[in-house]
Amino acid sequence: MNMLAKHADVETPDVVIGNYCHKYTSRNPAIRWLTNRFLRQLDATLDAVGAADPPDSVLEVGCGEGEITGRLHER
Repeated sequence: MNMLAKHADVETPDVVIGNYCHKYTSRNPAIRWLTNRFLRQLDATLDAVGAADPPDSVLEVGCGEGEITGRLHER
């Protein structure tokens, strides 16, 4: 049985699977702290990689809100 079939078997209209809050605008201090920590680490990593040899293009493959793609575009 593949992963989609497993999820289809357990999903119901009242059950949220995946993110159930918007972590980038949350007022929860714990979520803000974790998200901001992740973004600072991401920025530091991108600074280190970009300083060595700036890329001509970036391919971001993922599922999400597009926040990381937007940050990459701004850089």
